[in-house]
Amino acid sequence: MAAAASMATMKAKEGRLTRISSAAAAANIKVKTIAQLNLEKNQHYAHTLPEQSKWLKNAVLKKRVVSAEVAWHPRRVVITRDKVFLTRDGSEEIIEDVDLVSIENLRLLDKKDQLKSEGLEILMSRKERLKQEVESQNAFMFITNEDEGHGSRRFVFSCTSAEQAADWVHGLRGFVKDALNEEKKKNQFRWVVLAIKKAYRSSLGQGIVSCVILANFATAIIGAQLVPDPGSHTSDVLEGFEICFTVFFAVELLINLTGSYYDRWWTDRWNMFDIFIVIVSILAVSLQDVKGISLLRMSRVFRIIKIFQSLKSLRNVINALTAAILPVGNAFGVLAVVT
Repeated sequence: MAAAASMATMKAKEGRLTRISSAAAAANIKVKTIAQLNLEKNQHYAHTLPEQSKWLKNAVLKKRVVSAEVAWHPRRVVITRDKVFLTRDGSEEIIEDVDLVSIENLRLLDKKDQLKSEGLEILMSRKERLKQEVESQNAFMFITNEDEGHGSRRFVFSCTSAEQAADWVHGLRGFVKDALNEEKKKNQFRWVVLAIKKAYRSSLGQGIVSCVILANFATAIIGAQLVPDPGSHTSDVLEGFEICFTVFFAVELLINLTGSYYDRWWTDRWNMFDIFIVIVSILAVSLQDVKGISLLRMSRVFRIIKIFQSLKSLRNVINALTAAILPVGNAFGVLAVVT
């Protein structure tokens, strides 16, 4: 029995040692992983300023840093043809960079502008507030859009004089304009696509499409009520309206396709519905003498459904209803089998 007890004790110690070794290995792996993540995080800014021949403007300015308290840290600001670089004073290592094309809302700050914008005025003592007001007298700011990959960021800089601040704002605006023009030249087609997409998806663009859809629906109702004789003046007027609507929706489809060049256009069921409606409309207008074409003409009434595509709230309702058809059908099938 003593030998058995000794053997059990040895096995227990071995088990504890194994668990300790596994825990230590896991800890080492974890520490290594954290170190790797920190290294990867710092690699983005682990580079130095470009050569001075590429500098367009540079100076040592005070950058506002908001953490537990508001502080102004000296930073060397260097502008090149496409970026703004920030380094610590006396260092060549870049700690922040901003694409010129991402800069928006560039302007001079009023005396208390930045305090109110950050909601910091009520949190500061009178001495701190006076210090911030002095720094704000010669300050300018800009924000970046979210296309840069870092999210929207705010930069506030204090200069030694109002003239220097105005000079930086004026110069930076010129550099941003030049960078945007250069970007447009490089990506002319992409800029055209984005402009078309913005115009088409604007409230005005969607409002025009909705009005034409309603006008087309009203014309279809009038035609169904009057049932004019073929060749009559009323029939010719309604056919003229139908041709205009068909051309409009075909052009609208092309605009939507062009403006969605960089999106997953073909995976949207609403876009597939647009294609179906446009093809049916073109066939109905082109093949008026073919037997059975009246069935295609009836399907044109479904254009009214396109208005749901323009109105986001209604589109969400329709998407939810169509997504629920299959589950509800399965539920009814199970219920029929059970009963």
